[in-house]
Amino acid sequence: MKYIHTEQYDDAVRDVISKLVESETMRNYLLENAQNLQDRQILDLICGSRTALKRKIRLLKKLAAESGEEENEPGGFRESADYGRWALRQLKAGPGEVFLGIEYGAEPDGRTEQYGSEPFFRLRDFWEAMKLDGEDGWSDTAWCSIEKYVPEESGRLARTLRYIVSPAVGEIWFFDEPYPKKHGSIDIIPFSDSRHLNLPVPFCLGDIITVDCRPFAPVRHGVILEVGDNIDCCCVQCLYQTKSGLLKTGALKHSSLFSDTQWQPEVSPLYRAELVRRPLPKEERALERISDFVGGGEKRSAALWQFLYETDKTGRGIPLSVIENEFFV
Repeated sequence: MKYIHTEQYDDAVRDVISKLVESETMRNYLLENAQNLQDRQILDLICGSRTALKRKIRLLKKLAAESGEEENEPGGFRESADYGRWALRQLKAGPGEVFLGIEYGAEPDGRTEQYGSEPFFRLRDFWEAMKLDGEDGWSDTAWCSIEKYVPEESGRLARTLRYIVSPAVGEIWFFDEPYPKKHGSIDIIPFSDSRHLNLPVPFCLGDIITVDCRPFAPVRHGVILEVGDNIDCCCVQCLYQTKSGLLKTGALKHSSLFSDTQWQPEVSPLYRAELVRRPLPKEERALERISDFVGGGEKRSAALWQFLYETDKTGRGIPLSVIENEFFV
């Protein structure tokens, strides 16, 4: 999809960025470069954000109107908004249909724990249960899902939809289908596929950044090791310290950046990616030393990346001492 960028459309895009991008550094950079963003990037930015599904639909409808989008534009803002409205209508249970509420938490040791599950015939009963469970407050690494089950001729119940919920704010953020059906021309699920948000970033080699995918994972830090063309989804490489203290790399634009845990965040790291002030916690000071080295220029960062690629035969990372012996002695 490609639209004529009128002044009204550009203003609507900037409004989306201002409302949904939580990092000040990322927000200011994207506002300065808003006219260079593709329409699919804006669509993904909306659908993958930590905001209520109803609000996403309103933003999509506004962009559809301001962009001059055709009524039946395939894969456009209007069609995605219609898909979101369809998902909201499914939150009303018919005869024999059941909702299953499940509570999860991201544990500090890297596990994703399922705390409990409970079936409901009505959605409002689920929300009441969440209020009771959260009377003492929710952890900032806790979330819920609502799974909808419908009866089949075989007598079994089949899961048709899964909704991701923030119990702390009482909002449905995302949804997906286990066996997606075609909705108009949509064959990519926009409300659950944005964990791999591909936006340009303002970060430079050696920058230490916050990676904050809460509530789906605790906050961690990383060092920008490569930026590349800033266009490809894997070009921005981030070096981080694993739970076992080893050093490893991953792609910042993917929520699967950290491969040393069971955490699979439902949201992209880019919304909250922010520059970090030193000093880091004592257990992460190795990142400061890497940052100082990489900040020396592209040749250093490229040499370190190549060394990590050739040396890490297990895929679990390598100790800082190995890097020190190669580069710092």
